[in-house]
Amino acid sequence: AIVGGTPSNTINCTFNNFYHNNYKITGTYTIVITNQSTPLLSTVHPVATASTNLTIIKNGTTTYQRNGTRICEQTAGASTQNNWLDNIYKVRGTWTTTIAGVVRTSNVTTPLVANGVCGYINTGVVTTTSTGGTTVLNFGSGTCDNLATLTVAGRNYTISLGN
Repeated sequence: AIVGGTPSNTINCTFNNFYHNNYKITGTYTIVITNQSTPLLSTVHPVATASTNLTIIKNGTTTYQRNGTRICEQTAGASTQNNWLDNIYKVRGTWTTTIAGVVRTSNVTTPLVANGVCGYINTGVVTTTSTGGTTVLNFGSGTCDNLATLTVAGRNYTISLGN
């Protein structure tokens, strides 16, 4: 974390001629880390903004694209760097994923919240829309567990989250 003042650190990753298991990965991934106030917390705190513009190609055909921004804010615990248990992170953002021509846009409609005491996201909502409709993934109201509710076509399903 950046402590004190308002410095900025930027990490840029550009994929040029990069392959993994015969998949060609092109594009960029950038993380900008700052200390600033935001609509989620008016006092200055660490904020990491990750921007993604990636394409995965197999056999010369685009198979997957992802573009978007994710913002992770440390809203508590930044002043106690050696104590991870008091950290609270809130994540928001929007991204678009295209797989086999199907476009899905996901938006964090209620910030996702994770803390150092719980190993899971314990509150927040992600809404995803596509030509097939809208799905909503609801991480709950703050209970530390591995359960979430997935709503598809108006039907609710309780799902277990992995590690």
